[in-house]
Amino acid sequence: MMSSITITAGYRTGKRQISSLLENALNREKKILQTALQRTLAKLQDFEKRYNLTSAEFFERYQTGKTDDRNDFVDWAGEYQIFQSINEKIQALEELTIEYH
Repeated sequence: MMSSITITAGYRTGKRQISSLLENALNREKKILQTALQRTLAKLQDFEKRYNLTSAEFFERYQTGKTDDRNDFVDWAGEYQIFQSINEKIQALEELTIEYH
């Protein structure tokens, strides 16, 4: 489902000014999230190379108790959850539409 934001600007605040501010803020947030995603992906790739397993496969095994509780696995699971969270936020921003009234 696509999310939308409706903004009503006051007389003194022009739609262009509000539009520019909001779009700049959203773009900045998306860039921050994309940078965080790249860092998280690099960490996931390190784990994947070390254990010769994709993160998705590992996480499924981890959630079903088919791995042990070594620190690496706890860290890997945490990074994978961060990866999922960041992806959800990026997707939400990309699906966002803004209407100005």
